[in-house]
Amino acid sequence: MNEMAKNWLLRPFRSLGSPGAVGLYILAVGAFATGACVLHDQHMHHAHEEKLAIETLSNLRASLDDALYRRFTQVISLEALVKSHRRLNLKDPKDHQFFQEHFEQFTSALGEEIPGLMSLQIAPDGVVTYMTDLESNQKAIGYDIFKNSQNPDQLIQSIRDNGVNIVGPMELVQGGEALIARKAILWEENDYKQERYITKNRLSPETTWLEDIPTNFWGFATVLIDPQVLYQDMGINHYQDRYHFAIRGKHGQGERGAVFYGDPSIFEKPLSTVTVSLPNGEWVIAVQLKHAMGWSMSWLPALVGMVITGVLAYSVYYRLVIEIRLQQTNQALMRATRLKDEFLANMSHELRTPLNAILGMTEATLEEVFGDISAEQLVALQTIEGSGNHLLTLINDILDLAKVEAGQVTLDCSYSNIASICEASLEFVKRQALKKQIRLKVYVPEDLPLFWLDDLRMKQVLINLLTNAVKFTPEKGTVSLEVKYSRELTNQSDSTGLNRQLHILVSDTGIGISKDDRKKLFKPFSQVESSLNRTYEGTGLGLALVKSVVDLHGGIIVLTSEVDQGSCFEVQLPCKIRFQRQALEQDSLISAAI
Repeated sequence: MNEMAKNWLLRPFRSLGSPGAVGLYILAVGAFATGACVLHDQHMHHAHEEKLAIETLSNLRASLDDALYRRFTQVISLEALVKSHRRLNLKDPKDHQFFQEHFEQFTSALGEEIPGLMSLQIAPDGVVTYMTDLESNQKAIGYDIFKNSQNPDQLIQSIRDNGVNIVGPMELVQGGEALIARKAILWEENDYKQERYITKNRLSPETTWLEDIPTNFWGFATVLIDPQVLYQDMGINHYQDRYHFAIRGKHGQGERGAVFYGDPSIFEKPLSTVTVSLPNGEWVIAVQLKHAMGWSMSWLPALVGMVITGVLAYSVYYRLVIEIRLQQTNQALMRATRLKDEFLANMSHELRTPLNAILGMTEATLEEVFGDISAEQLVALQTIEGSGNHLLTLINDILDLAKVEAGQVTLDCSYSNIASICEASLEFVKRQALKKQIRLKVYVPEDLPLFWLDDLRMKQVLINLLTNAVKFTPEKGTVSLEVKYSRELTNQSDSTGLNRQLHILVSDTGIGISKDDRKKLFKPFSQVESSLNRTYEGTGLGLALVKSVVDLHGGIIVLTSEVDQGSCFEVQLPCKIRFQRQALEQDSLISAAI
């Protein structure tokens, strides 16, 4: 500190004169500085808790989006079932019985795939006629959706938009509570007549919205979802020790809707809120800390601040400058997090919902549900199906990477056969390699033990590496997959197995990667050169996912490459092993050209 700075700091003390006045001045400045520091620390603590709450709500929203999507899109499958039997006259007893049997066969498979589906229903002309779990839902047979609708305007709008309508949670006539996903079934050949609603005494002539029902309306496909299973699937119970939650927006009415989960008082002063988009509206989730935030400053720092005022004042000043910069950085990060979450939510609803319908109808057409198809139509439909599945893979890669970054992905490890994983991964790229006349070489020792790893995630790693190798290898090139492991222990053995180092190498004779481009190779949404973006399709997410999965296993990935000579990606994983009782039915060293 120079002389001028010292004089500036000592000027207030010199002007006071007596030692007593100087002491009072130091005490006053110390009390003021300490109080300001305590208040500021409390403010920063609140900002930190708010940031954690925002991250928690973002994770819950992503999980809830996925849980809802997997359940309410089942109405599209029901719609496809109805349209595949459109030639039946359901008023005829024989046709009714025939459709009832097909409905039971079809829904038995759907109900086993996804937990929390209380009932799958079809309501011709708006009256519930076919349903699963008939014994528990007997009272719902003959339920008139139009006559009992609590929000007819929303129901009519969903019919006109031909979209999914989310209602509830609400009490059911057969007992219990459910979230209801409903979709109108429309086709042009339908003989719908509005007058029969009045003649059958279902609605009165004064019902103004009756004339708004489109003339091609056939009925509804409905799925009843157990809200408790939905809350469990979204993971809200994992945060109950720290937070209180409340959800409002019954019937998708957002801020205007009633609170159907948690204490409504949470919305009076929430720590943070997040909006969940539904096909016909939205929900709002609010969060509060379970334990109120207290003062983070103890008496000892306050006493220290009173004794050494100058140091404290300088520390507070320095800390404020740093905290302002951190606040600006945190605000930018939180804004980026919100934008990313909104993007993923929109992608989930706006891309996967229509894509599911495209793939479902394409599959039904390929199975000749709607009639015979020609050879030319078969090729066109297979192209549509392949492109749709490719697009779905890209969307799932984006969502998988977001879950990894949010810390939502945990490994499900078991003793796995790495040879089987390699074989399944190679099957995925065989057709693509065959088109380019690329040789696939495989080197797998016969005495491989079982390795402790997540076989599903490791298959994802190999598929990404092999797909990249085939994609960036010119025609008539070579792609190799080699597996080996160290024979020596990496550390001491334990009761579950011996620790070894597993090595998986994927090499190719492709375009190679320059040293300057390697530093951005594992970053999301990037390819090594802008020119490659025009030549080779892809989101640039594959290697980012590979690195994330390898990191979760505690391993590393090593790249060796030369431009125009090819590349070799080596995955090194520390794994516990368990020797198999019988040798693998392979050659001692497989060298297969496919």
